[in-house]
Amino acid sequence: MADLSLTHQTPVKHIVRGPSGEEFVLLRDSNVAVTLRCRGCPLGRAPIKLTLHNRLSAPDAYAKAVTSLANLLLRPANDRDCSRTRLLLRDALIAIDGKCLGASYRDIAIVIYGMERVRAEWVGASRWMKDRVCRAYAKGEELRDGGYLDLLRLGCRLS
Repeated sequence: MADLSLTHQTPVKHIVRGPSGEEFVLLRDSNVAVTLRCRGCPLGRAPIKLTLHNRLSAPDAYAKAVTSLANLLLRPANDRDCSRTRLLLRDALIAIDGKCLGASYRDIAIVIYGMERVRAEWVGASRWMKDRVCRAYAKGEELRDGGYLDLLRLGCRLS
């Protein structure tokens, strides 16, 4: 097997050094995560040779773990993460841009949710859509006023 260089592996999210000197490599993409416990020389020094030790009693579980690791290293999934935070950030950018252009909260909701959904829910008893647009605008102001720097430091992708 060829040497494994962690610097060229996009699924590597963290390397954590344990109290006894062992290192844990956390690999993940949008579909799966694998943790490797490594012993020996520090991982950051050079490419490493990887030897897998089977600690799983069921052969199917071991095969699944090896397949997940191979998929992470050879072809990580790049699916967009549609978490609540990511959607709020997207909506925040839409809201701040809309307000800068003079759009109302309802106009911004139409861009985010579509005309039919806004017609059906904007004037109803529930205020969730109005509150969501207000929160998005507040988050947009926060980003505009320097909050985007924290976002950049975290390395969060907006696309």
